[in-house]
Amino acid sequence: MHTQPLTAYRAANLCSLIGISASERDDYSPRGKALILNLLRANLKSERARGKRKHWSYNLNRHLALIDALKLERIAFQQLHPLAALRAEAENSRPFIAALQAA
Repeated sequence: MHTQPLTAYRAANLCSLIGISASERDDYSPRGKALILNLLRANLKSERARGKRKHWSYNLNRHLALIDALKLERIAFQQLHPLAALRAEAENSRPFIAALQAA
C-alpha cells in the first residue's frame, strides 16, 4: 500500500498545488477525496490550456506535479473507497462527481 509516500507527498505539496487548507487536505471521506480530485482535474485542465496557448504563466513543473498528484489521489481514492470509486467510474461524463452525490 502507498500510504506513507502518499501521506508525505500530500503533506508537502497538495495544499500549495491546488490552494486548499490543511483540514481539507486531511479529509479522507468520499466527499473530501472527490473534492480534491475535482480540484486537481480543474487545475490540470487550466494548466494544459495555458500550455496550449503558450501563455507566459505556463509552468511545466506545475503541470507534471498536477499529473502526479492526480494519479496518486486516484489510487488513494480507490483504496479507501472502492464502492464510491466504482460508482464514479460508472459515471463516465463526470468522474468522481458521483462520490459527492453519494456521500
